[in-house]
Amino acid sequence: MEYLRKPDPLSFDGNVAENWRHFQTEFDVYIEAAHGNTNDRTRSYILLNLAGREAIEKAKTFTYAPEVKNNDGDVIQAAENPESVAVLKAKFRELCDPLTNVIIERHRFNTRFQGESEPVQSFITSLKIMADTCEFAALKDSLIRDRIVCGLRSDSLRKQLLKEKDLTLHKAVQMCHIHDSAEKHSTQMSQSHEVNAVTHKAQPSQNNSRPCLYCGRSHARNKELCPALGKKCSACSKMNHFAQVCKSSRTQRRQASQNVNVVDDEEDATEDWEVHAVMQTQHQNEIHCTATINARNIRLKIDTGAKCNVLPLSHFQKVKATEKINKSKAVNLVAYGGDRFSTLGTVDLHCRIGDTMQMITFQVIDRLATPILGLNDALRLQLIELDKSVYELKNEDKTQLHAEITTEFRDLFDDDKLGTLPPKYVMRVDPTVAPVVKPARKIPQAMETKVKEELENMIMKGVIVRETEPTEWVSQMVATKKKNGDVRICLDPRDLNKSLLRPHYPMRTADDVASRIGNAKVFSTLDAKAGF
Repeated sequence: MEYLRKPDPLSFDGNVAENWRHFQTEFDVYIEAAHGNTNDRTRSYILLNLAGREAIEKAKTFTYAPEVKNNDGDVIQAAENPESVAVLKAKFRELCDPLTNVIIERHRFNTRFQGESEPVQSFITSLKIMADTCEFAALKDSLIRDRIVCGLRSDSLRKQLLKEKDLTLHKAVQMCHIHDSAEKHSTQMSQSHEVNAVTHKAQPSQNNSRPCLYCGRSHARNKELCPALGKKCSACSKMNHFAQVCKSSRTQRRQASQNVNVVDDEEDATEDWEVHAVMQTQHQNEIHCTATINARNIRLKIDTGAKCNVLPLSHFQKVKATEKINKSKAVNLVAYGGDRFSTLGTVDLHCRIGDTMQMITFQVIDRLATPILGLNDALRLQLIELDKSVYELKNEDKTQLHAEITTEFRDLFDDDKLGTLPPKYVMRVDPTVAPVVKPARKIPQAMETKVKEELENMIMKGVIVRETEPTEWVSQMVATKKKNGDVRICLDPRDLNKSLLRPHYPMRTADDVASRIGNAKVFSTLDAKAGF
């Protein structure tokens, strides 16, 4: 019976009632399949063994009802047997599923939506299970039907269901299954091919015109056909490449200092690519791998731009991992587009990818997202390889490039001079608004010297002018500290802003700007040092 999967230990975190329901169902299936002929006492000990250490400790605290007799000495209630599997189940049920709060259960039911990668069948099954504790009575089927329609991820399927005049739960479930099956077949037909657990090397095209990394010429991607095989380089005296592609040659060094440096790798690189457990999807620019965790498959997107592995909390709960999340290692992540959010912590999971079992560390996030396998582990697990043609910009190149740019455009990087924009803006004040004179704000004594120095510096640069006469409008000055310790002088002109007569000009939207740069090839990020 070793091939039978045992239930995962009973977890007392999260929704304990749901955890117990899953454990009891899996235990009943396992005990009948593996130990169908065992007695009641043995079954109770198997239940405790599978439930885990924490469950055993809690079982020690259970109290069992004694035998009850009437005045005549007859037994009217038998004593509860601690070694009975039925009694043990009842005790755990009382512990894990106390008095149910119907309002909370209905709230969970009414806010249940189909997950991003959740199959329709799983979504419907979850709704039916949740409805059991909602006490819907005669309205149970109709409310489940309504929640299916409202919670579906597919708008096209929702429209089909809404078109049905007399839609029953049975008919809704049937239509969902038909739609799900049609979607799967359509996806399979639209994909040209699927690669899964490929272990052989893909043979390249014989007509590939890409220059060889060892001889610099174009030939079939086969090292045995390379004319540089067995030849000594005249530049570095190493074998199997010519001087024109040698990394150590003076020409190559000069080109690298002006542009980018080749990644150092003295091992012989192969021109063939090996892929393992990779599946082609409709997104042709993405690659995925399948990781098996606790007998459950999780599809990971291989992201070479990610510095860590990411696992949504919903997927972590799906695999029913017993590992605890290490909250002390929580970090802040920056997603594509600049979205920042915090993780819940890290978790180390045993993952089977292909034919190997590996320990992988994930950052757990509480949001809907795609599980990601980052660059470091993708390289470590040999799911991807870096070709010799991959380049990187080293620090010394950045320094030299910075020096060249600042020298060529010295007027733009002069710290002692501020640049100005050609147009001049004239502010017009509504004459019907009474001027406002604000009192000066107090400046901390520790900042007074730096504030005076910064004001003198701004006067010298022409940003502000010294005013010695009374004026109609006086706004408050605010002095704040920068990260580097310098002082930033700000103004609080809220009253003045309310009285300004603003000119109205239609601002261009992001789409308008994007339509005008269709042929652009070079993009720069400019950071204004100061704006006045």
